[in-house]
Amino acid sequence: MSEVTEVEATKNASAVSGGGPGGLLRQARADLRLPVEEVAKLLNLSPRQIVALEQDDYEHLPGATYVRGYLRNYALLLGLAPDKVVESYNCLPDAARPVDLTKLTTAPEIGSGDRLVKFVTLMVAAIVLGLAAVWWQGRDEGIVKSAGVSKPAAPAAGPNTPAAPEAAAPAVTRPDARSVVSPKPAGPAAPRARLVLTAARESWVDIRDADGDKLLYETLPPGQVVTIEARAPLSVFLGSADGVRLEFNGSEYNVLQHKHGQVARFTLGAAGR
Repeated sequence: MSEVTEVEATKNASAVSGGGPGGLLRQARADLRLPVEEVAKLLNLSPRQIVALEQDDYEHLPGATYVRGYLRNYALLLGLAPDKVVESYNCLPDAARPVDLTKLTTAPEIGSGDRLVKFVTLMVAAIVLGLAAVWWQGRDEGIVKSAGVSKPAAPAAGPNTPAAPEAAAPAVTRPDARSVVSPKPAGPAAPRARLVLTAARESWVDIRDADGDKLLYETLPPGQVVTIEARAPLSVFLGSADGVRLEFNGSEYNVLQHKHGQVARFTLGAAGR
């Protein structure tokens, strides 16, 4: 969690309403060990909006319709019942508060002075457009004249003229496949693991090696294949447990056994696994 969101969450923790869904969402996220930043990326929201949802601070969020959508998506991500989370929000006294139309600003009436300014502006714009048209017409005439000059034809190749060598064809690479290899540490050889990820759907992926270094920390598009070779154990987090297929050390790995809501978090290559 960044310093900004961490400070906000700590600052407002004591002000959380017991009747809202924020505390439930925050606890479920903590149980999954999901940072606010990862949740924000998965839900396409800002970290501040996630903190506001968890603190039941709806004054800093859009209207109730948007808030209900945010809460429903957040609940689905964490494996919670979305209807119960939204119902908890609906029970709050300010959930259906209408928009205060008196605070909306109105456009000022146009006076005679404003009409004069508008007229002068239109006249200046017309003059500028006219000058631009004259310049463009003169430019077109110059282009037409220069087009009449033709370049001499290239001499035909004679029978004894050596043929130009064919350019070598560029190597074909697969844009949807790449490899990530972590550096080997100095000292005793450590066990290394090979992990292949194939994205069937767009998914956020966070892969870290035995030292906690980030090997892959991004959203994979559909069809992307990534091969990782690094020191075990590997920490794996998938934003879409159904959307990524894994092969670990040559064998297919069942991701769904770790599925919680839409996400999955687990460790590969640890002792006994």
